[in-house]
Amino acid sequence: MFFPKKLTLLLSVLVLTAGCVSVPPVDFNVQEVGMVENRKNAELKSLTVGFAPQAQQKEVNADASIPPVWKRALTDSLNRSLIFQDDQKVKVNLSVRIVEFDIPGAGGEMRTKVGCYI
Repeated sequence: MFFPKKLTLLLSVLVLTAGCVSVPPVDFNVQEVGMVENRKNAELKSLTVGFAPQAQQKEVNADASIPPVWKRALTDSLNRSLIFQDDQKVKVNLSVRIVEFDIPGAGGEMRTKVGCYI
């Protein structure tokens, strides 16, 4: 079967560009975080994010790069909500454990199913 040169070139370019598409980076930042009405009389001293123990995990398809991204997004949301106050007698440590993390293979919305306990 004979293909004209232009058609062969066009098909080659389409195949190469489709193969070079990358998955967008994971971003957990919440856009609509408002200030809370009842602030806690406590100061947030530390925030840790990590994976739950293997026995408590449901489905975790993630590597070690996910907890720092999750922590940055959570810190940003807590700061914007102003839920904690500075210079308080009561100090709070917040620990988040990821129990479920499933990124879809492909899709239009690319919504990630996640779960955690605090």
